Amino acid sequence: MINPNFPNVTKNEFVNSGGFASVYRDPGFPDRYLKKLNSPLTGELAQMLERLIDIQQWARPSDRATFLTRFSWPVEGFGVSGNISGFSMPKAPDDAYFSLTTAGRTSQQLLQMKFLMDKNYFNRKAVTSAKPNVSEQDRLEIAIDLHDAIHTVHRHGLVYSDYSGNNLVVRLGITPSIFILDADSITTPELREKHPIKSPTWDVPNGLDPLQSDRALFALWCWRFLIEEYSVYPTINEIHKFHHLQSKSLVNALIETYNSGQEHAFNSLSSELRIIRDNSRDSLAIRRAYESGFARYVIRESAEIKSEIDRETVALAEIHLAKERLIETSTQARQRILLSRETHSSGHFKLDLPPAMTMFAAPQSKEDFEEMLSDARETEVSLHFSTGALSTLENHPHLDRAVKHGLVEAGLASITSRISIESAEVQWTWPVSPYVNYAQIQIKSPRKTISHEIQRKPGKLIEDRKLNLPGGGDVQIDVITGVRSPSGIIILAPEKLRHSISIPAAPYIPDAPKKRQASSRNGNDDDDASFYDAEVQKRNQELAEIARHKAKQKKILASCAAAILLPLSGFTYFQLTQKSTLELCRNISLEKIGKCRYDISGQISSASYFNFSGSEYLLVYSDKRAESVGG
Repeated sequence: MINPNFPNVTKNEFVNSGGFASVYRDPGFPDRYLKKLNSPLTGELAQMLERLIDIQQWARPSDRATFLTRFSWPVEGFGVSGNISGFSMPKAPDDAYFSLTTAGRTSQQLLQMKFLMDKNYFNRKAVTSAKPNVSEQDRLEIAIDLHDAIHTVHRHGLVYSDYSGNNLVVRLGITPSIFILDADSITTPELREKHPIKSPTWDVPNGLDPLQSDRALFALWCWRFLIEEYSVYPTINEIHKFHHLQSKSLVNALIETYNSGQEHAFNSLSSELRIIRDNSRDSLAIRRAYESGFARYVIRESAEIKSEIDRETVALAEIHLAKERLIETSTQARQRILLSRETHSSGHFKLDLPPAMTMFAAPQSKEDFEEMLSDARETEVSLHFSTGALSTLENHPHLDRAVKHGLVEAGLASITSRISIESAEVQWTWPVSPYVNYAQIQIKSPRKTISHEIQRKPGKLIEDRKLNLPGGGDVQIDVITGVRSPSGIIILAPEKLRHSISIPAAPYIPDAPKKRQASSRNGNDDDDASFYDAEVQKRNQELAEIARHKAKQKKILASCAAAILLPLSGFTYFQLTQKSTLELCRNISLEKIGKCRYDISGQISSASYFNFSGSEYLLVYSDKRAESVGG
């Protein structure tokens, strides 16, 4: 997205400046920085930055997740197309900072690689803060994370190249990871040839193209990071420094990648780094990948399966990935059908496909809409109708027919039931097509007909309802699916699903007290059948139980307070009665607040009753409680 005006910033928002730009805090977004360029980008450089900003249009969801969490990725541009004056980007997360004390002054600093590639940095006299706790296994995790990020960049025909001790930052969260600054330097190999960048001491062999150089730079970084020496280069003479890792194959792959920049050598580093990772971290990595919802992440970690659970997780990911490959290799018409079926599938993994395949533009005019109809794209019409994208065309005479065709293609819901005494549990599965978002249910019993409407919740595949029918009987359930637009217009499918069940009555027990047997057998009770959402009822029961528990606690507290206060208040009232003449009473209303003395037995009338005997004082309180005090 390109906005014409750069946000208004003041000196209070200023962060720092460099040779090409100044950085400010974004006053509109606390988690972003603004980068104001000293000279606007024009021509192909501006187009390249615009391409990065338009990531939603070309990167599949799993890759977008990598770009937007591992890079300070440009998310919004300022200026006009072809002339960009600046952009906004995510700030480094909080876990990328650490406390550094130098020369007696403490500050929060980004944990840049320069602090972790020099083993002697924290031994300097001026540095008195502790070295960040980054273990050997942590370093392997960080190296794997950076490799995955750079590999994702390469898969899209782009290069990074801007390696330095300042631009690569470590995040010390639950799992150590990477955050890469100056992501706007990412570009195509062709543009990198025209506009090369190079940091001091980050040299690679001559003759490598930009993509090969990027791979070689990763190997150089990894070599320095694993042995904590900043100015060394991958050579055979330095192998002895890796003795603690005990992996000759990793060392050889790093040297080969640095010297040649070949893709096969770079790719081998992914598995070599994972092989020497701890077994427990391998399982954690598979679990993290599974929780991300992206099957590709799981497959990436599958080389080091350590348990049966890991094996099952990888198998599920492979099945999902096979579905995605089928969609990608199908014809466009077939893709639409497969996408429609998969959007509301009950599987754990997200549909991770290129945007060009999943983004169907809504028609912008009557002519566009009629072209869709002529191409028999009824499922696409139904999808746009359900999302409100056809709000200006809802009165078109052919819309109803097109959506009904889409509903026929989506198919009917499947329904099952489980019968109990005077009740039944009914369950049905929605059609997988996402636009089927509405259903009308009609339950016909011998004594009553119940109509029920259901609005489908996003992502929900199965509906559960409970039918109570005292006295039992034959029941017919009709389900008609439909599409409901955000404006409230409903189009129903031309066919209905019919399901018949027979619910048994409770057995007749002659000796049982007469409660409702007559009404459940003679048909006079027309209001006893009910049809409700079991999930909602369960939730209401839980809320009611919580309320009862709170009320019980309040009652206990009130009783404890009363046990303490009432004797004290009774004593006070007793003392007062000694100083005033009290009216003798035999009968007193609890609506009246006061006190009296009586000498004969009796009882308090009105809403409640209080029995007393003997010569006593009676205290009556505002909450209609009474207390007798002997004396």
